[in-house]
Amino acid sequence: MLRVLPHNGRRQSPIKIWTKAATSVFAPPLNWSYGYALKPQKMFLNNTGLSLTLTVNHKEPLQISSGMLNVPYKFEQLHFHWGEHDGVGSEHIIDGFTYPMEMHIVHSQNLREDIDKFVVIAYFFMITPTANPSLQGLLDAAIALKHEQQHKVTPFALAQILPDRCSYFTYNGSLTTPPYTESVTWILATSEVPISRTQLGVLREVAKKHKGLRNNYRCIQNTNERSVYFLSGKPAYSHNSLYK
Repeated sequence: MLRVLPHNGRRQSPIKIWTKAATSVFAPPLNWSYGYALKPQKMFLNNTGLSLTLTVNHKEPLQISSGMLNVPYKFEQLHFHWGEHDGVGSEHIIDGFTYPMEMHIVHSQNLREDIDKFVVIAYFFMITPTANPSLQGLLDAAIALKHEQQHKVTPFALAQILPDRCSYFTYNGSLTTPPYTESVTWILATSEVPISRTQLGVLREVAKKHKGLRNNYRCIQNTNERSVYFLSGKPAYSHNSLYK
């Protein structure tokens, strides 16, 4: 399981976030490109052996920019980390609290070598009494992955699974899966994503069939005096009709 793998780097992830200790700074809001509000041509859910990863074929560019980012970053994939019960699952811990699941939206850039190659935007899932209909297509595909390595997902706009606000914490860290590359700008959204216990149970059932998915979160790493910053504001989606 990922949570027992060590690494000797100085800026490893995940870490504990103490909200009152973060430094508040001003920056423009994140800009999500127009493509996030549109359905892609194709979507696939993949079992990588470490997580369930969503990839897309899209005719429109998918990228984020602005905020504290020096260059645009393009979408690569999103994936999930979860645990076998409600008390574990998220990789980052917020004020001592562990969420049952954490989603990572991975972006990359190849324009400049003097800044981080990756930006990973993390969203935390909170269990609610009612199901989140935006997740159903993903969960239907996850059920099929009990016996397959890849399954088609009925296309949906990625913006549909993202909260409509994006206050966030940010720090410099690493990938949380091998090779644990220390070239990641982390963005941890403060808006929680709802999921029902039944929906989360679907992923736990899939993990019973695939050992690498069981408790696929990495253990907390040393902060090593790294700074954590807090930024607030609504996301600047190019097409925001979904949020009116």
